[in-house]
Amino acid sequence: MRFNTIALSSLALAFVACAQPQQEEEVDEEAIQSTTQAITSSATTAVSFTAPISIAGDEGSPDFPLGDMEVKAMVETSVGQSGIVVDPSCVSYSWAALTATATFTDCVLVVSGATLDGTITLTVTKVPLGVSFGFTNLTVGGASVDGSIGLYLGGKLGALEADLAVANGGRSVSFDPLSVVADGSGVTASGNAAVIGTAESEDVDLNAVHWNYGVCLPVSGSIYFEEGTIPITITFLATTPDDGVVLVQIGSQAAVKMQLLQPCP
Repeated sequence: MRFNTIALSSLALAFVACAQPQQEEEVDEEAIQSTTQAITSSATTAVSFTAPISIAGDEGSPDFPLGDMEVKAMVETSVGQSGIVVDPSCVSYSWAALTATATFTDCVLVVSGATLDGTITLTVTKVPLGVSFGFTNLTVGGASVDGSIGLYLGGKLGALEADLAVANGGRSVSFDPLSVVADGSGVTASGNAAVIGTAESEDVDLNAVHWNYGVCLPVSGSIYFEEGTIPITITFLATTPDDGVVLVQIGSQAAVKMQLLQPCP
């Protein structure tokens, strides 16, 4: 019996090709770092302004009507004494009805420990009870932040919507929604976000990302997004604030430690 040697050679080549493991799509490590930095920076800013307001919302229940003076006092207490900032004397207010211009001068944020300078417009609604923050040329930890945050309080927890333009490469980050829970150790955020660049948009999931009070980076929790079609999971470590190192899992590969963030000062 004679064999067709050309056909056998083709079959052998096909078998060898099938036997070799498929290479995963290459990922852009700089893109992973950029997305991680943008979402971490924006989330840190967002929770710095909303978690203390959530605490105040527990005390000022929206189940009964509040007068204008009560609402103003609650907001000022939430921003200063409760507190968004460590020292309330660094904030000055100018009220017009239920809209205030709050000016921050060398303030220190309670949640992240970052320095806050600039002006925020606070607009309060009584039904439902909520506070919106408008940022213009605000400086947080030396970085410029523009955009807005809206927090609506209902019972024990607040629902957050935020649209922030961070200084990191001009990318903007939107949260819709982001739940923020505060406790004795710090604040924890979970929810969805979209990071929008010049030509692309990435959806990001935040899973129980936790900041200790006074620390500029998360110490636990994770964020998930896709680079191309490859899933990326970034897990924050207890040592992340000290060295900027996180645990990175790319696709099905084993997770490895990488420094993607600047350590806290």
